[in-house]
Amino acid sequence: MTVEVLFVTHASCGLGSAMPGGRVHDLDLSADGLRHADRLGEMLAQRKLAAVYCSPLRPARLTAGPIAKAAKAPLRLDDDLQAIDFGVRTGEPMAPFLAGGDPGFDLVTGGGPQGEGLADVGRRALRFMAHAEAAHAGRSVAAVTHVELVRAAVCLVLGMGLAAHDRLAIEPGGVTEVLFGDWGARLAGLNQTPTP
Repeated sequence: MTVEVLFVTHASCGLGSAMPGGRVHDLDLSADGLRHADRLGEMLAQRKLAAVYCSPLRPARLTAGPIAKAAKAPLRLDDDLQAIDFGVRTGEPMAPFLAGGDPGFDLVTGGGPQGEGLADVGRRALRFMAHAEAAHAGRSVAAVTHVELVRAAVCLVLGMGLAAHDRLAIEPGGVTEVLFGDWGARLAGLNQTPTP
């Protein structure tokens, strides 16, 4: 059997390059991000979702709420959808790390001290998809998460090396569709957004 997983990156917090990295719990969505979350709900309500799963971090929960409400689907927190763990670097702006400006930080192979790398994040994405397929075979689910988890999932589905993650344009509030089953996985849509 197959499950359709709609990976949704949380809507914008409006911080741009100042966005802190890792598992920062107290971020709010910007006013534009809140409106975008509502539009995501309208867009995904047509998909007849069996469930809406989301990362326990606040931006993901604020994005998932309108989706679950519009779809009339249960909302469930799932730790596998967490943001990447930046370890001791949690809360520092992400831009310098992602630009390769810190020789002690390698996002692909291991992140920062006491953190995780994209391989760990990819394993969580695969574990989530396997769980979703077991629980919702033949149905669709939304998985509201964070940009790097979606990038890792897409790299794995397409058989690309994780080092190619930064070549994928995954934006806040984008929907990436993956079909997953015991036969494997297929990318069916990348970074789709609702019309304004």
